[in-house]
Order: sequence, then C-alpha cells, then structure tokens
Amino acid sequence: MNWYKLNLTYGNLEFFGPIDQCLSALGDRVALCGSTKMYYPAVKIFLLNPSPIVITTALPSKYFHQAQYLHHRRSSTKANVVNKKKKNGSLVKMENLVVKEMAIFSGVFLLCLFVASLTNPSSTIKFPLSPQRAVWPAHQNKNQQIDGPRKLIDTKVDGPNTSQMVWDPWSFTHVTHGILGYLIFRAICYFAKLRPKKYVAKAFLIMFGVELSWEMIENSNFVVNRYRKTYREYKGDSIVNSLGDIFSCLAGFFMASWNVKVALVYILVSEILLWPNGLIGGIASALHPPKAAQVASETPDRTS
Repeated sequence: MNWYKLNLTYGNLEFFGPIDQCLSALGDRVALCGSTKMYYPAVKIFLLNPSPIVITTALPSKYFHQAQYLHHRRSSTKANVVNKKKKNGSLVKMENLVVKEMAIFSGVFLLCLFVASLTNPSSTIKFPLSPQRAVWPAHQNKNQQIDGPRKLIDTKVDGPNTSQMVWDPWSFTHVTHGILGYLIFRAICYFAKLRPKKYVAKAFLIMFGVELSWEMIENSNFVVNRYRKTYREYKGDSIVNSLGDIFSCLAGFFMASWNVKVALVYILVSEILLWPNGLIGGIASALHPPKAAQVASETPDRTS
C-alpha cells in the first residue's frame, strides 16, 4: 500500500494515509497538486474548505501519531540541512584557505628568487652546523668553471650544478615529501575521527614547517658529507635550491589535497623514472653508500 502526503492548508501538520481512502472521505473538497519529492512518493493534497470535522473523518486517529512523527522529522531534517550547509560552507572556506596559502607562498617564493637574482653569483651564507651555502651561483662546467648565467633548472643528478640551481631531478622527490605528508595527515584524521577538510589549512602550514626543518637538517655537515659518499660532487643545497625544494613539497601537498589518486600515481611514476635516484634510492644510498663510492669520495670535510 502506498502512503501519500496530505498537506492541510490551515496548519503545518502533515498526515499520511492511503490515497484512495483520503479521496473518498474528502470528496470534492480536495485538489491534487502533482507529485513532490519527499522521503517516499507523495501527492500534495490541499483541503479547499478545511474544518476539524473533515480531519477526523478523513484520517482516523491511528494516523495522527504518524503525522506528528513526520512533522517532527521534517523539522529536524530542515535544521540538519541548515547546519550541513553551514558546515559545508566553513569547509569550503578552509579549502579555499589552502589555495590562498599556496598562492601567498608562491608569491613570496617568486619574490625571493627575484632578490636572489640581484645578488653576486659568488654570494654565500653560513648557517650554524652547516657548510657555507651559495645563494644562487652561476652555472659551471665539468671543470667547475663558469660557462654561463644562472639557470632555473639543472638536469644532472650528480654534477657541479647539482642542488645549486632552483630545481633539479631531486626536486621531484620533494614533491613526494608533500604527498606523503598529506597521506600521513589523512591517516591521523582517520584514526582520530577528524574531518580532513576542517584541518587541511593548518596541516599545510605544518607541512611547511616540517620541510623547512628538513632543509636545515639535510644541509648540515653530517648529512652533506654522508651524501658525498655516494654523490661526490654534492656541495649541499644553495639557498634558491632549498626554496625550490620547499615549493615542490608544498605543491605535492596541494596536489594530494586536490586528488589523492593522481598524487599516488605521481609517486609511482616518479620513483620508477628516477630510480635509483628517487626518494627510496636516495635514502638507501645515504644509509648504505656503495663501497666504491666510499673509496672514491676521500675528500675533506667542507665546513667552512
């Protein structure tokens, strides 16, 4: 038996009953107004001349508790819809905040590159516990002689310009850092039963702090000399290269927040194409340098 909506014009109460019983009881004092989308198929019925007598005749008392329940349910549903819209609106704002954060950092990144381009190619900066780091050196040939102006990208994994320009093959691994950071964030939200969209903007800032800290650790004397056992021409990162690495990391986080599947495909493809110089290969080389590389890398510690 189908149940249908009976909407009384003199009040907000809504009653349900078999459509044939309602029509036979009300006769010509009803008007069918077409179908409406409710929780189940419904026909809206208006009483043309409503009166309490008609209500009692049309709908037996056993239907009234159903009507009251439905009215309460519909009111609760409306409230839930309003609350859901508010929550969705706030979540959209949080997602838009991530876009704004990425846009702001991109602007700061470009400004830093512009300032670095105004410095002398031989300019260096010394941080505590790290080697002397170039700001943005000129491009060099195999004999470490200047053979051209500064470049944005260097394509060699181990050469005189490795980690000296803004981006190099290692930049792809920093994109993976950002993706892994987002996946860890999602895992934390899952186990803590948190809504990722609500905290994604804060997670973006945390990811920035983590990557900045890693850049400081990566360019410490210990880590630089550890990498030099495998990559003999590695000098540590220049300042602009560290900026490029941080930008790449945040781009990876942003990409994962946009589409996790695309981010996972990126990790798979990049690790295959970069092997053995991807993230996994680089970590393995740093932890267990090849013996041949250890013998060939008998160079003094670059701490000045």
